[in-house]
Amino acid sequence: MTTKQFIRLIIVGAVAILGFALFEATLHKNDIQNIQIIQSVLGEVSVNRSCGYYSKFFPSIWTYSRAGVYVLNDKDKDALIVKFNNKSQAKVYCQIGYRIDEATDEQIVRLHQEIEGDEEKIWDMVLKEVNTASQVVASKYDPSSVIGGGMFEDFKNNLVKSIVHSPELLAKGIDITRLAIDGSPVPDKQTEQQFEQQKSADLAKRLAEAEKVKLEAEAIRVKAQYEKEIEEQAGKAKAQMAKEVQDAERIKKVAEVEAQKKVALESLAKEQLLIQMNKEKEAAAIEAEKKVVLAEIQKREMLVLAAKEREVAEIQATKEREVAEIAADKERKIAEIAKATEAERLEQVRLQSEQVIAKANAKKEAIALAGEITEQERVRLEVEKETKIGVAKAYAEGIGKLKLPTIMQNGSAANANGGGSGLADAVGTFLQLKNATAALELQTAASEGVPATETK
Repeated sequence: MTTKQFIRLIIVGAVAILGFALFEATLHKNDIQNIQIIQSVLGEVSVNRSCGYYSKFFPSIWTYSRAGVYVLNDKDKDALIVKFNNKSQAKVYCQIGYRIDEATDEQIVRLHQEIEGDEEKIWDMVLKEVNTASQVVASKYDPSSVIGGGMFEDFKNNLVKSIVHSPELLAKGIDITRLAIDGSPVPDKQTEQQFEQQKSADLAKRLAEAEKVKLEAEAIRVKAQYEKEIEEQAGKAKAQMAKEVQDAERIKKVAEVEAQKKVALESLAKEQLLIQMNKEKEAAAIEAEKKVVLAEIQKREMLVLAAKEREVAEIQATKEREVAEIAADKERKIAEIAKATEAERLEQVRLQSEQVIAKANAKKEAIALAGEITEQERVRLEVEKETKIGVAKAYAEGIGKLKLPTIMQNGSAANANGGGSGLADAVGTFLQLKNATAALELQTAASEGVPATETK
């Protein structure tokens, strides 16, 4: 090999070694149980939670365990010391575990800045929180009730509750996840002496209580024996009494059965009598109801017959009333015609009377003027006066006797008094008056030489 070749080989080897050194300087690794904070040469900070190899150019790397477990015991002289409410102390052996992998990247960076890259300071923070919380809890308990007493479980549970998941450390990204207590607290010498004295006192107390229990048991046994004997005597007396009571009850029951039998027979006879009476009562009621129904049927038949007769009578009366109304209307029309005729006649008489009076007044005035009156004229005037008075009276009497018909029966009119000749008499009287008036007019006209008015 020539010198040039050797030098070339050395250079190639040096380059290879330098390249390998550079490659190794940029290649890094993280294990699964760790978290790394990586600061680049430019000052950029990142949190690496992934495991495996990665490439970084000459960074600054701080590695923290994801979780930590510590044991507190006498071997390492770091047992947990607690003080109870009487100022006595005891050691608590326990195991504490914490984690930081649930914290955010910001919390990891702040924690890194606080502990300055020293992982032991995380444990110092955890131990400080545990000591503080344990003192707060222990100050509420009496040592005798916790060390070998009945409050140990309660003490342990409250201690775990106050330490695990401490809010103060969680805010910094540290989570205390485990606190396992190894046995009951171990007291110091002073507390142990106190426990010994208390143990002696408790032993004496238990011996006294045992003696008391023994005496009480003996008293209970004697009392039980006495009560047993009394019970035996009382049992015999009760048995005799029970026998006598049973005999009396048996006799009483026999008498009660006989009495019940007698009462049952009397009740049966009474019920049979009541049944018979009820049957007779029902039969009488049925018969009475039959009579009532029959009477009701007869009454209804009579009512129907009476209703029919009343209806026939009402129809007949209605028919007769209609016939009477027709006849009365006919008679009323005849009377109205006669009244109208008479009124016309009376009007003629009034006019004739006024003529006569006018003539008489004229004649009276003539006589007055003449200063005398003849005897013949005076007689004539007297006769005329008496005649008019008689005619008027006869006319009035005739009108007063006139009665109109009220009911028409079988085609003839009947007056209110039951007679049938009222209308005929009135008409006859009317004709007589008419003839008398005509005669009077003829006589007057003849005496005065005046022609008589034609009568209608």
